Amino acid sequence: MPKFLQGHDLLGTDDLNALITGGMERICDVPVLHLDPSDRAHWLAGIKTILTRVDCTAMYELASRADAEAWVYAVGQYATARHRGRSDYDNGMVYWSKKSRRSSHKFYPKGREMLGSGPIN
Repeated sequence: MPKFLQGHDLLGTDDLNALITGGMERICDVPVLHLDPSDRAHWLAGIKTILTRVDCTAMYELASRADAEAWVYAVGQYATARHRGRSDYDNGMVYWSKKSRRSSHKFYPKGREMLGSGPIN
């Protein structure tokens, strides 16, 4: 929701209820959806609401972009995770359980995205 609400996912709250409420409030304001007040009341009360995905993020600051990219590369080459095995390094990102339907982990240097070089997929 932070990207949807704020246009980025760098800063924001970790209050899941506030994020869901804020997102639903924004959705309710879209005229073409023709939502009525009872829809809003149900969502705010937790009725007709199914949460299917939560992205948890953490950020770490390193001295330089090069240090961040080197760290991610090293993790991709040498790290393993219990019950997840070896990592998968792809295009500057490190994944564990990339294709899992249940949970996955991803590490990448955010600098490229922040400096306008575009997201790394």
